[in-house]
Parts: sequence; structure tokens; C-alpha cells
Amino acid sequence: LYYNIAPLQKLKLTHINFTFLKCYFLMEQQHRKLCHKLKGFKSTVSYEELKALLAKSKDLILIDVRETDEVNKGRIPRSTHIALGTVETAFKMSPEDFQATYGIPKPALDAPELVFYCRSGKRSAEAISKARELGYVTARNYTGSYLDWSRREGYEKTDS
Repeated sequence: LYYNIAPLQKLKLTHINFTFLKCYFLMEQQHRKLCHKLKGFKSTVSYEELKALLAKSKDLILIDVRETDEVNKGRIPRSTHIALGTVETAFKMSPEDFQATYGIPKPALDAPELVFYCRSGKRSAEAISKARELGYVTARNYTGSYLDWSRREGYEKTDS
């Protein structure tokens, strides 16, 4: 990686300023790599895509952000319950604490198959926003969420 810093030499950079610039250029490089990785990235998951992930992917991490009473009425298989109000705290935990609390490994920041759902897709969108603020840039939303899932699976157990 090479940057032409000749124009910057006129600024009489101090060591601290130069260190800052190096950090900036490294962050810019990481940003470009991330943008390339996310090219074509889809931030939502359909019912069909989720069914395929459940059938084929060992790496799927499916997070149910509904409240406990909702989860007790039914859930999508292989999902882990992390209520919306605790998402930020959960994803700030150490990997060891996350594993001990939720029984699954803490997802990597770039986990390709991290999917959130709720009842209708609104709370899961909020959870994704929180997760992305923490660096989980590839988090995805099952927008149909449990209403769609239960209807398509033929076991509607939702409140009217």
C-alpha cells in the first residue's frame, strides 16, 4: 500500500499528526475492503432463503428478539432468544459470557449468516440497527418474521 504524502510534507506534520494520517489511511483501506465484501449484499432474508439456510447452513445464527411470552407461544427452529431490550448488552459481552448466557458462540463481526427476526419485522430491524452500530455490518432481517413463518408453516400461534 502506497500513498503519496509529498503534498502533506508542506504541512510540517508532527509525529502525532502523521500517526493519525496512517490510521486514517488504514481505516480507508479497511472500508474499501468491507465495501467490496458487501457488494451485492442483501440486508433482508425471505422465507425461502431462511428455509434454505436452516436446511443447509451450519453457520446460521438466528436471533429471536421478541419478548419471552411471545417466544413461549412458538418460535422458528434453531433460533436463540435475545430480547430486543438486551441486544446491545448481549453483543457487547465477551465471547465467553455470550456463550455461557445464550448457549451459542458469539457471532463474528462479519458473520455472513446472522439473521434477526421478531413478530412482524419492526423490532428485528431495530435490533439490526443496534447490531450494526456495534460492528455487525452483515446482520440481516427476516422481514416477514414470525407472522410470515407461522402462516407459511401452517401453525399460526399469534395474537390477533
